[in-house]
Amino acid sequence: MFPRTRLLVFLLVFCLAGSMAASAAAGDTKGRWGLGFESGVMKLTEGSRDYANMDQFGILVLERGLDTHWNLQLSLKYGHIRPGAEYRGEEVGLNGKSGAPLHNILWQPMAHLRYRFAPKSSISPWCGLGLGLTNWKVLDRRGLSARLFPSGDAVDGYDANGNPVPLKGTDFTFGISLGADFFVNEQLAVCFGGRYYLMPGNEVDNAGMSRYWGPTHVDANTAMVEAMVGVTWWFGDADKDHDGIPDNRDLCPEQPEDPDGFQDEDGCPESDNDQDGILDGQDRCPDTAEDRDGYQDEDGCPDPDNDGDGIVDGRDRCPDEAEDWDGFQDEDGCPELDNDGDGVGDDTDQCPDTPTGVPVDAAGCPQEPQEPQEPQEPQEEEIAENLVLQGVSFRLGSAELTPESIAVLAEVAASLRAWSDKKVEIRGYTDNSGDPAFNRDLSQRRAQSVRDSLVQMGIAPARITAVGYGQDFPIADNSTRAGRIANRRVELHVIN
Repeated sequence: MFPRTRLLVFLLVFCLAGSMAASAAAGDTKGRWGLGFESGVMKLTEGSRDYANMDQFGILVLERGLDTHWNLQLSLKYGHIRPGAEYRGEEVGLNGKSGAPLHNILWQPMAHLRYRFAPKSSISPWCGLGLGLTNWKVLDRRGLSARLFPSGDAVDGYDANGNPVPLKGTDFTFGISLGADFFVNEQLAVCFGGRYYLMPGNEVDNAGMSRYWGPTHVDANTAMVEAMVGVTWWFGDADKDHDGIPDNRDLCPEQPEDPDGFQDEDGCPESDNDQDGILDGQDRCPDTAEDRDGYQDEDGCPDPDNDGDGIVDGRDRCPDEAEDWDGFQDEDGCPELDNDGDGVGDDTDQCPDTPTGVPVDAAGCPQEPQEPQEPQEPQEEEIAENLVLQGVSFRLGSAELTPESIAVLAEVAASLRAWSDKKVEIRGYTDNSGDPAFNRDLSQRRAQSVRDSLVQMGIAPARITAVGYGQDFPIADNSTRAGRIANRRVELHVIN
């Protein structure tokens, strides 16, 4: 009788060894069909005697790769087992000898679910579970010629209870299996392995010697072991990454293609189709590169006209601030908030087209000429304060002072002469329209223009410094027109 304990230990050790197998070449079967043939030897076991020999069989196999690891195998086995005992009570063991002219003809359809431990390796160990039927009958072949598929009626013998019965049966069968596939190439695999079948419902002598030796020599085996080798031909091309592109046409056989309509035929995933540095999963325009101009760059879509004023950014001097389309210098893309440069914003200027150099009143309209007045002696608190020089304005986009600014600076110069111990810093500022570097340079030139004018009015150069801060330190909201006007300013700061 074959020792069950040793068999189970062997199966367990083999499965553990298989789980540690390293990957090598392609042996992937997912989604493919395989057709194969196996052959080997089998032996009935787990009966009260050990009268059956070890004999041969063949199996036709149809296999399907369900996923990366699991395969479904449908098989049909045909073979025969003969009694090997030559005297009563003999234990045949693993022996192929045959004594009596009896043949147990056996058919076995099975379905096996197999787990492959290294599915992408050229050597892939596996283990599995099976379910099926074992149909058998014992024939007397005395004096008959050998035939591949012998026929006839089953001989009579006994069951385990001593009842006379025909020696035949159909038994529900469970199986466990293990082995390994060796892939010669992507199509051809050589396999070897072993299986252990349980037929728990059998109570009839399937070795057959009870026909001669009576009911005390029934060998009703309820299990069977087999060892086999085989070959399988796998149809279709291998596809390691399961992206639907066969490995022989896949430039990235281990990375699945991302079927997004962009270069999907090469088998390689394009995580950033337009190569703008924004991954397609976060890119609202995955096939058009972001223009990286500092405006909404995180969405992955190019913004050819950031401020939406109809002037493309390449020709727009103020790409982040919309042109005001008032008929005055509209082609540059910058809003002109004070078209006539009189220091009164267009939104409150009742005379927006006042000629250059004409003094205006608070409404932006020309004012009546006034007799020049002598500057008043400054009060201490006036010169001690940090002041925004109201009324100091410049030509659009330049550092040239307007004529009305000169009168304002004359008053500042008079105050500085009265307080000769004071040193001041002239600070220039802009709004946030346009390029920050340009704005800083413009504010520096404007502060310097104010300083130069004060020096020409007799203020010692050592007492005055000029600094341009550009669009930094706004005092109002740059998102509004009034706020931008307020932020374009010149301040006087006492520094001692």
